[in-house]
Formats: sequence, structure tokens, C-alpha cells
Amino acid sequence: MTAFGSLYTAATGLQAFGQGMSVIGNNIANVNTTGFKSTSIHFADVFNDTVVTGGGVGQVGKGVQLADLITDFDSGPLELTTESLDLALGGNGFFVVSPPDSDKLFYTRSGAFRFDKQGYLKDSGGAAVQGYEVQTRRDPTAVTTEGASGAGLTESIDFGNMVDVRLGTNAEDDRFVSSPERTTRIEVMVNLDSQATDLANTPAAASSPAFSLFNAWDASQDEPLDSAKYTYMSPLTVYDQAGNAHRVSAYFDPVYTPSQGDDVNGTMVWEYLLAMDPSEDGRAIAQGSSKSGVLMMGTMTFDASGELVNQSAFTPDTTGNMSDLASWTGAFMSDDGYFLCDPVFVAADGQELEGSIEVNFGLADTSPHAPDPLLTAADIPALDAETALQMLGMVQDPSRLANASTSYNRGSATLYQNQNGYPEGALQALSVDRDGVLTGHYSNGQERSLFVLAVADCPNRFALHREGGNRFAETPDCGGMQFGLAGTGNARFDLGPDALDGLGTIASSTLEQSNVDMATAFVDMILTQKGFQANSKVVSTSDEILKMLNEMKR
Repeated sequence: MTAFGSLYTAATGLQAFGQGMSVIGNNIANVNTTGFKSTSIHFADVFNDTVVTGGGVGQVGKGVQLADLITDFDSGPLELTTESLDLALGGNGFFVVSPPDSDKLFYTRSGAFRFDKQGYLKDSGGAAVQGYEVQTRRDPTAVTTEGASGAGLTESIDFGNMVDVRLGTNAEDDRFVSSPERTTRIEVMVNLDSQATDLANTPAAASSPAFSLFNAWDASQDEPLDSAKYTYMSPLTVYDQAGNAHRVSAYFDPVYTPSQGDDVNGTMVWEYLLAMDPSEDGRAIAQGSSKSGVLMMGTMTFDASGELVNQSAFTPDTTGNMSDLASWTGAFMSDDGYFLCDPVFVAADGQELEGSIEVNFGLADTSPHAPDPLLTAADIPALDAETALQMLGMVQDPSRLANASTSYNRGSATLYQNQNGYPEGALQALSVDRDGVLTGHYSNGQERSLFVLAVADCPNRFALHREGGNRFAETPDCGGMQFGLAGTGNARFDLGPDALDGLGTIASSTLEQSNVDMATAFVDMILTQKGFQANSKVVSTSDEILKMLNEMKR
């Protein structure tokens, strides 16, 4: 009985070590498989027979059995690539994918993703990557990083609606196009040479010298304002609602008063004129007027050190005579304390597009207020410089920006120029950040968050079932898959307690390699081979014993 028992015992060893070699072989075969997780094999003894011994009762083992196969979920080494859609998860979690025409979800650490011809982002096995569509809302009250009010953006996702990440199939899909945005703010920071002389000093009779540029403007000419009539000009391209580009120019010239010259009580006053191409001016008041194209005019007051301390602004009444200074009233202010002008652009197709534009020369009023309804440009006295200066101080509580316009003793120049509009743009590139946000980069310089990739994990990942193709499936023993966003995505999109925290971050242009340790695998292979060899020796020895027993019978 003992000889036969040893044969069966050795057979369990041969079977166990054979299975062990299969596991080791599978690990080695996948040493270069992206995102592969190695498996370790664990053995346990089989039940024991109770036998009587000289000392009482003992047990004799009946061999070995396969106890468990444990997947090693430690992260593998990371390899840099040149593809932005090669993604690696650093830390806990799995990417979520779904096969075509199926609602079933699988989980993978292999982030070699590519878009197919139908616009789906898929893994190497053709399963669609899952994520959440980013909804973008424009907030007109938001404050941009430049410090002025602008069209701010807020982003959100519907965490309960996980979808296939898909761009679309043609250029008409809105994810392939960045819609145009009209200009609502312009910023022109200049230095105006304090030694410059007044070139536009040809005021009309009884007209204030603060509006010499306005008086010199003639919309009927090819060049409405002769270059000999102003000291400096700063052009800027702005955009209407349809994305059409229009040129707006800011003209500057020092104000000269016959009685006091350029200096008025220790200050220097410059006049400015903000104008567009008269042929594109769609305002009703501008039609047929020699002042067509003029959007805003006013003055900038600098102290003795060349710092901007106050400003005035006048815009035309919508019903008066645009050529008459009496039709130019104080400009309204935005909520952030900058003066507003109201152009109406005529597009090439004849469409008239309008909207207010905030004009920022570097000085804001911290207490925005409505203009004096009785004050017009015609009320500014021509000869009483002190009174005129007081009336032109329309900013009641001035706050000067760090990069505000100046009037220093150096050449006139544009220090900084910006506007917040842009034309239509086409999708040119894609990127994925640490939070898994897929961002489109467009030809108009804009960026737009399109999707955020879903990441999942479970309390007992060792119970996940391998499905092949670098994928795992959920089982009842997993404890339930939980979903969230990588990195700081949960806080970024304000997901709250429903989202799983503690997930890893995503690295773009990076792939996680297999975590198989070749040195350990070869050591295990040698030990397994020796174990198999030893068990085979038990079989052969037991066979010899049986032969001897048979010979004893003869």
C-alpha cells in the first residue's frame, strides 16, 4: 500500500509543478506585454492519513495541490513614447473599456489608446475607452488672469453618465471646431514719449484742444487720420461674433493749450482716439458722417513722474450728429471700472454684428458709475485748462495696474497689447493631463476640455478575472467596482463623496510595462524544474519497489 501511495503522492507533485511551470512560462511569455500583471503560484498539502505509530498516532501526507494563483498588481516600469495617447496610471486604479456593441465593462492597465476611423478612442483590442463628456459653460462675470472681466469658463461632468470617448467622424462635429468668440475686452498699454510735441493741434473754433484728433479725422479719405496729425498709433485686431477680423487702432497725441503748453499744473495730458475702418462701421449714426469709424475718444492724464493718474472717455449718442461734439457724451463703465465702446461691425456678407467692448489702458475705477448725463465733449472749455482738466477726470477712484500705460522720457511704444476674441479654429492636436482630461488644441490658439477618462478600482482586486487582451472583469468577490477620476479630478469637477478617492495620476506619452521580474522568474523556473525532477525520481523509485515486491512472489 505504501508503494502505491507514494506513486500517487509523487503524481500530485508532478501535476503541481507542471502547473507551476505553466504559470512561470506565461509570465516569461508576457515579459514585454504592456500593462501585464505577473502571477505567482501557491501550493498546499493534501489531506493526511492517520496512522498508528510507536509513539501513538501520526499523520502521513497524501501529496500537494494547487492552493491559489495570486496576481501581482504592483506597477510595472514606465516607458516614454512619442504618442500623447499612450497613457500610464501611476498608482491605484484601472482604465475602463467596453467592447463594441456591448454594455459590459472591462478594466485594464494597458493605456495604448488610439482613435479609429469612426472617432472612437480604443485600446489595442478594439474596446472603446470610457469617460465623461466635459460640459463647458461660459460665465460673463468671471475675471480672467489679466485682471479684467472676460468670458470665463466653468467645466462640469455628469458623473452618472459614463460614455464612449468619441470625437466624431467629420469636421462638422463641434469637437473638431472651436467656435469663434467676439472681442469683449481690449488692453493697450503704451509708453507715450513725454518729450513729444502736439501734432494734431488744429482745434476748431472754440473747440477744446483735447479733441484735435477727432477734428482731424475725415472718414472720406483713404487714410482718415493723416500720419502727420498724431504722435503714436497702436493697431489691434479684434473679432466679431462670426469670427471675422477687424482692425481697431488707438491714436495718441499730447494736448497743447495756448496758455500753458503741454504742462497743466504739473501733469501732462494726452488725447486718444479709438477708431475702426469707416467702411466696416454699421452704426446708424455713422452713415454718411465724416466721423464714421470713431468709436471712442478721450484723454489720459499723467503725473510729473509719468504715471497714469486719470482718464476720460466719450462715445457718440445713438441719435445725434456724429460730427458734433455735443453728440459725444461720457462713456459708460463696465462692472470692473473700464470704459466701454459699442461698435457695430459690418461683415463681408453684409451682416451687422454688435456688442460692447471694454477698453483698458491700465487704469480702472474701483467705484464704477454712470456718466454725467449732461456732460458732452462740447462742454470741455477750450482755454480754461484747469477747469478742463478737472472735467476730464472721469475716474473717481483710480486703481492703476502694474503694467499701466506711462509717459516716460523715451520713445513711444506699445508695452502690452491683448484682446479676448478669436476666429473659428480647427482641431490640431490632443493631449491628456494628470487628471485624465482629454484636451483639444485648435488652430485659433484655443484649448478645450473634451472628455475626462474614467478610472475604476475595487476593494479586492485579487478577485478580478482575467479576460485576455490585458483586460480584467469584475466578479462577485471583488466587492463591487467603484469609479472616480485620476489625480485631483474628483476635486476639480467637484464630484463629492460618490467618486472613489485615492486613484493614481495619469502620465501621457508613457506606457506601463509588464511587471514580470525575469530574475525571479528564472529562479522559480529552476526550483520548479528541480521539484518536478525530484517527484519523477519518487515515481521511478516507487516503481522499483513494486518490481521487487512482484519478484518476491516468484
